[in-house]
Amino acid sequence: MALGSDAAKIRRRASGLLDLATRSHCEGRPDYARVLTDLAIQILRHARDIELRNESEKIGSLVGNWNASPVPDAA
Repeated sequence: MALGSDAAKIRRRASGLLDLATRSHCEGRPDYARVLTDLAIQILRHARDIELRNESEKIGSLVGNWNASPVPDAA
């Protein structure tokens, strides 16, 4: 589950950036807030990609272990 924990760490970092963006906006620095928000969005997309890749690898390993030999007819 290392990949899952990596995605969780990345999401926490993005959350911190969004907190900074909110604070920056409240302090009258909307341009800085926008940059931080855009960066957080990129980071969240990266976390999503890690999770999707992890799920894809799980599915691939299940399919890769599937026994493709034909099943004899029941008749």
